[in-house]
Amino acid sequence: MSADMNAENVEDVFREVADLARETGAVGAPEIERFARKQKTNKLQEVLDYLRVCIKYQEFDLEATRRENEFLKKENKQLEIRLSAIGG
Repeated sequence: MSADMNAENVEDVFREVADLARETGAVGAPEIERFARKQKTNKLQEVLDYLRVCIKYQEFDLEATRRENEFLKKENKQLEIRLSAIGG
């Protein structure tokens, strides 16, 4: 899908085609409506897939941050111990 054709534009086009088909009494109106529904379902599936990937990335990032936080806490504690031994 091009940058100009976002989901709303595509939905508008399908709606207009379905309206025109209904107005003209075209035989294919139900098929057009089914096609439009299928397009919406496919777009929704794409969005859900993208959200799943985003959530997985956030989980990964959170876990890495936790590990880094624990590491830095240990380093800080060791540094405090060394400084207190030197200082008195």
